[in-house]
Parts: sequence; C-alpha cells; structure tokens
Amino acid sequence: MTHKELVEIGYKWALKRCGFAFKELSVAHDEIPDVLGFNSQGTFLLEAKVSRADFLADKKKVFRIFSEKGIGDWRFFIAPKGLIMTEELPQNWGLIEVSEKGKAITTYNPFGTGNIYSNWIKCNKNSEAEYRFLYSALRRLHLRNRIDEIYTL
Repeated sequence: MTHKELVEIGYKWALKRCGFAFKELSVAHDEIPDVLGFNSQGTFLLEAKVSRADFLADKKKVFRIFSEKGIGDWRFFIAPKGLIMTEELPQNWGLIEVSEKGKAITTYNPFGTGNIYSNWIKCNKNSEAEYRFLYSALRRLHLRNRIDEIYTL
C-alpha cells in the first residue's frame, strides 16, 4: 500500500466525521498533516505511515515531542494492518488500520465513542496553527476570485 493510497483512505474516513478535510495541505507551519478534518466540534489529524521506519521517525518531530505544539483535537495514525501496535502509540493517539482490501477500521480510539464529538476528550493543541490552515485555504480561494462561492449552497 502506498502513502498516497493511505492518505486517500484517511481522507474518506475523515469526511465521514467532518464537514470538510484537507489532504497534505502545506501552509506556513512545520507540520504538514496527511489529513486534517474539521467538524463543528473540533479537528481530526491523520498521519499515514507505510513503514516502521517512517512511524519511528515521526516520534522525533518537535510537535510530537511537545504535543501542545501539534494540531488536531483527535489524532490518529493510519497504517496497514499490523504495522503499528497499540502499545507503541504516543499518548493521546488513536490507530486506524487498513486492510489489504482498503477498508479502514478504527482499532484504537482513546478519545471517546459514538459520533457526539463534544463528549470526546481533546488533545492540547496549537490552535493558531489550525487557523493558518483555514486562513491559507480561504485566502487561496479569494486570490482565485472564488471566495463568493461560499455564500451559495
């Protein structure tokens, strides 16, 4: 399974829980999430990992070491089944495993159950970084003279 395939699967997973999501959107911040989904209660961060080396290297990132510098109210790794063990997850991270057929299954969720996300426990996060993602996306629409489209349903 490729990184791009995992990102697409994660994007679809996020859209089921969120009003919209970004895939690998780069803004003025060190963290470039594979998927960042927004709903009215918070944000989902998904990091796709296709190898053990990539997963282990991720732990060295400054926004993983200092969780409050990272983004996402609810953070999940998405990986092929069996690549990451639950006991290896950083604190306050969930796990979505993808079967060989491409089905995403949430195998570990430390935040809550059901779809009433206001009841879920949230991570400490860098809200300003999330604002940068929203600002950047809306600014790009504005620069392309497409911002007026947000006023029509």
